[in-house]
Amino acid sequence: MNITADQVNHFLKNQFRSGDIVVKLIFVNIGIYLLLKIITTLEWLLKLSNQPLLSFFNEWLFLPAKASEFLYKPFTLISYQFIHDSFWHMLVNVMLLFFFGKMLISIKGFKQVLPIYFLGGIFGGVVFILFHSLDLFPMMDSPISGASASIMALMGAVAFLRPDYPVKFFLVFDVKLKWLALGFAVLNLLNLGNIEGAGPGLIHLAGIAFGVGMMYLDSINMSLSKPFNNTVNMLLALFNKKPQPRVTFVNPNPVKKGNSQENKQKKIDDILDKISTDGYASLSKSEKDFLFQASKKP
Repeated sequence: MNITADQVNHFLKNQFRSGDIVVKLIFVNIGIYLLLKIITTLEWLLKLSNQPLLSFFNEWLFLPAKASEFLYKPFTLISYQFIHDSFWHMLVNVMLLFFFGKMLISIKGFKQVLPIYFLGGIFGGVVFILFHSLDLFPMMDSPISGASASIMALMGAVAFLRPDYPVKFFLVFDVKLKWLALGFAVLNLLNLGNIEGAGPGLIHLAGIAFGVGMMYLDSINMSLSKPFNNTVNMLLALFNKKPQPRVTFVNPNPVKKGNSQENKQKKIDDILDKISTDGYASLSKSEKDFLFQASKKP
């Protein structure tokens, strides 16, 4: 059986479109890695002197250690979360992203994944720059990259929510999730005394702490996820070319309002309120169908 490039492309598009937020993040991480690897490999094959594109990526996509450099490229707090310097670095991170991301979805739903991933990565990056500026540990001046802080934030979150959940360690014996997270934290604490390991160690510790803190705030009704998701939905709406359905309900007999008609209008209002807070994508299929049918009726 011959598989064409079009079939592969169609399959990948379907997987991306139908996948949840964890699948989409994995696609983005792998896609960016492959794109940059193809570009830098072509650059090497063409024997371009000093590999200018590779230098450009290191300069403008990696997170700088020095605060003075970060000030004129703050966007690296986001870009560094999707850049991996090796295949194994990328592979381990996407595997952990799949495991902890899927677990978080099963516990809290998909709306927690993106805020913890992005904000955990941002928090880890800020801690890295801050500690480098304060010179509290011997650290290299090299920029950093990778989704490790984001992944550690997801691990910290699920460890807080399900501390006694058993995880197959090296596929051999069970370890409770709280001990796994604690083990990661201890290993990274030990790295703080190593000039090469202090930077990654700080980022990993910051990620774990952020994930735990995020879920604690959520448990006392001070969640950061809702304002984050509302901001994302607002930004997406600005660039979304597909207009949201507008519903105008005109009562043909304004004097006589039956209970059924009042109930219908109330349901429409509730759905519109849901769209304004959580976005159109948060509607169930039945709500979308109801809204569509209501918009067709005079």
